[in-house]
Amino acid sequence: ITAQSADLETIRGELGLFIDQYPGTEYAKQARVVLAELELRRDSLSAAIQALEPVADLGSGDPLAFTAAGMIAATYEQGGDPGQAVEWYGRIDTNARFEYQRHFALGEQARIYTAQGRYEEAIAIYESLVDEIDDDPTGQEIFRVRLGEVRALHALGGAPPEAVPTMAPPAAPQAPPASDDASGDGAPEGGTEVGTGGSEGEG
Repeated sequence: ITAQSADLETIRGELGLFIDQYPGTEYAKQARVVLAELELRRDSLSAAIQALEPVADLGSGDPLAFTAAGMIAATYEQGGDPGQAVEWYGRIDTNARFEYQRHFALGEQARIYTAQGRYEEAIAIYESLVDEIDDDPTGQEIFRVRLGEVRALHALGGAPPEAVPTMAPPAAPQAPPASDDASGDGAPEGGTEVGTGGSEGEG
């Protein structure tokens, strides 16, 4: 365990240097996401959020920004701050480029409301989702089942469930190739090695 911890510390240091050396590039953004994942493994929630916030610029329309925002929301919830989690999911809903991003964010808000016993708010969201989703029968059925469960809890005055399964977040986008579109003059030739090293270091 000690050796593994030392390896993770080395990777964290390398990622930090990489981010400082290539600020603002797509490589640095990806490195921040990997760094946040490592911080979460260490239960360093505030450090994970700090790493992710520069990436979570939802106004940019960058798909990676939505991944980072979802991770921030989940981290706040993990840290016992569902209010901040709901706020971040609300930002995703407001700025979503695609419907599946909105549906994910709204579903997570409804899940949190259910866990808080805010059944009417959860029901309103689930009803909206069931009505909206007509091109994804599987997703629609999941929300329909959850709607039925929350309606039953509300009707019977039941206590909030201890845990409500989270929805699978949208997959993180693939890294853009190093090309003429690369951001910054110093796009690293071996930049992806740092990020890859972070993934391999996990385990």
